[in-house]
Amino acid sequence: MNRQGVEILLVLGGIFLFLLGTGLAWLLAPYMSREQFIMAELLVVFLLIGVGFAASLFYEAYATNLRWLAEAIRLVATVNPAHRVKPEGPPVVRQLVEAVNDLAERFQTMQENQSRQIQQAQAELENERNRLAALMSDLTAGVLVCNMEGQILLYNNQARQLLTGSTPTAGQGVGAWVGLGRSVFGLIDRHAINHMLEELAYRQQKDYQNPLAHFVTTAANGQLIRARMAPIWDQQQAMTGFVLTLEDITGRHLSSLRRDALLQSLTEGIRASLSNIRTAIETIQQYPNMTQDRLDRLHRVIADEALALSLKLDEATGKYAADLKATWELAEMMSSDLLWAIQRRFEDKLGLNTSLEGADENLWLKVDSYLLVQALQALARRLQEQFQLRQVTLRLSRSGQMAALDLAWPDDGHIDTETMWLWQNDPLTTDDDMPAITLQEVAEHHGGEVWFQVDTAGKLAFFRILLPTTQPHQPRLIQPTQESRPEYYDFDLFDRSRSASELDRQSLADLTYTVFDTETTGLNPSAGDEIISISAVRIV
Repeated sequence: MNRQGVEILLVLGGIFLFLLGTGLAWLLAPYMSREQFIMAELLVVFLLIGVGFAASLFYEAYATNLRWLAEAIRLVATVNPAHRVKPEGPPVVRQLVEAVNDLAERFQTMQENQSRQIQQAQAELENERNRLAALMSDLTAGVLVCNMEGQILLYNNQARQLLTGSTPTAGQGVGAWVGLGRSVFGLIDRHAINHMLEELAYRQQKDYQNPLAHFVTTAANGQLIRARMAPIWDQQQAMTGFVLTLEDITGRHLSSLRRDALLQSLTEGIRASLSNIRTAIETIQQYPNMTQDRLDRLHRVIADEALALSLKLDEATGKYAADLKATWELAEMMSSDLLWAIQRRFEDKLGLNTSLEGADENLWLKVDSYLLVQALQALARRLQEQFQLRQVTLRLSRSGQMAALDLAWPDDGHIDTETMWLWQNDPLTTDDDMPAITLQEVAEHHGGEVWFQVDTAGKLAFFRILLPTTQPHQPRLIQPTQESRPEYYDFDLFDRSRSASELDRQSLADLTYTVFDTETTGLNPSAGDEIISISAVRIV
């Protein structure tokens, strides 16, 4: 038997002897003398001391160990799950300690699994956020995500560049800046947004599928924007916010106004010239026997007015050429990339050896590369079939404000120039089932010209197409003001309930708050403005 077992037997034996002595003393008290009674009392006292000592041993063996075990369990549960309790004390306590250690082992394993799952979920969430940030930055349209109070929860660079202006509208002040938590109503007309929200709510009541709302308005910085609004629903199909996609149509609107002015100017100018021509012709028809001098004057009137019409048309097409072709979408492209694309298509599709000349890394074009490559491939196929060509040369060079792209091939002196000129207006067929288009139309879509030419000195024949040049769009570089990447979204603002606005209506005298004051180099942190000093005062 171990020490704890002996201690338990001693405690139980002491209690038994104490109870037995007390009972005997109570039964024999009437038959005992004074000395015997005193001796019995002393015996009871000694027995009581023994019982107390035995009880102390019992308390130390059980109560103290259990209290120590409780502290160890609290340590495992709150601070150190890897902590284990050392088995001590009576067998029952040892068994309890072993059970606690088993439970702690399982608790630690569960916590490690949860921590691993949380880290994995956080890593996946971070990847999703990074993909979202990359997607938002690559979008050509501006995007704003707002809650129902109009607070901005997400925005991209395009939205910031579109809505933020260096000269905000009077009365907007610094409010006309895009930022997380700021109000969209300082950027876009509040009445337009509220009207669209009402329209979305109405469409929801009518069970519209994928309800959307569109509107055109003027932003606080004066830009004319076209916006599309889409609702954000929660699980209860209640609208918790909305998404705005924004497009700047200021240039398109101004181009439309210029086209309208052009049409009005042409209408008024042509009407007067046509009226004079018609009058002269009617006069000639009514008076066939008029004198030669008068007939010559009428002929000069017709010639002058016809020349005036021609000059007006030339002036209009020259001055408003960009506006007349405003709906044709062209993209910026390096000249070397365009030559490479044409060369690859010629060699892969036609088997033509294609050499390149004049590839300039600094020359940028504004072209529809797909249309241009398809048209030149169709032209090269026709030349290959007509002249059994095996090799062609692509040349690109500057020509004033335009760039000259040449498709050249060796000339043996048997090329019919008139036939080549006719090819410019013949529809070209391609392999991609695109509508037939002529070289002349391709050149006109790019605001240029096309012609056939023979270089007798170099013994080359070539088609030349003039293409517009441009300067590459320089993206707006925003220097970060801190090492961490800038935040463009804060979806925690979705959780702000309408009841939070009650705090805004409380008196300052009833609130405990902290007032911050900062001194900065400016009001645009994205442009590099910094905080020089900051202070705070606790108001109680």
